[in-house]
Amino acid sequence: MFPVFPPDDQREPEHHAGSPYADQAHLALAQTYVVAGKFEQAAGELKLVADKSEDKALAQVAQLRLARVQQQLGHHDEALALLDVSKAGAFAAQVHEVRGDVLLAKGDRSGARLAYQAAMTEAAGKEADPNQTELLRLKLQDLGDAETQVAAIEAAAPAK
Repeated sequence: MFPVFPPDDQREPEHHAGSPYADQAHLALAQTYVVAGKFEQAAGELKLVADKSEDKALAQVAQLRLARVQQQLGHHDEALALLDVSKAGAFAAQVHEVRGDVLLAKGDRSGARLAYQAAMTEAAGKEADPNQTELLRLKLQDLGDAETQVAAIEAAAPAK
């Protein structure tokens, strides 16, 4: 028996606009744009899913990815506005981590450290991916080592 396909007029994208398949297509297209370095186009695709998806988890994934794209574009404040930890639910650790990345890119090392520590705390309370936990540990270690070196240099410098 052969599958029955819908007539051509029922295969138009608008017939599936609210489906999870359309959301997945937008996410895949956004990934393609990112790989090609077309971050503005990727942001448009991700915003569609973040704003219109009926699947809350998928919308949160899109919002996290959109924040990363905004960071790449240098729109740090827009990225931070997308990262509301109070609405993150199961994605709290990831939201804290992305916040840390954006804050670090913005030059706020102490804010980044706090965000990474919050991400570690969230991840510790759940069955976290060990690779993700290790990455957070390395990010924290990197921040700590750099600040220790700066403090040592400043302490050794003669007073002016």
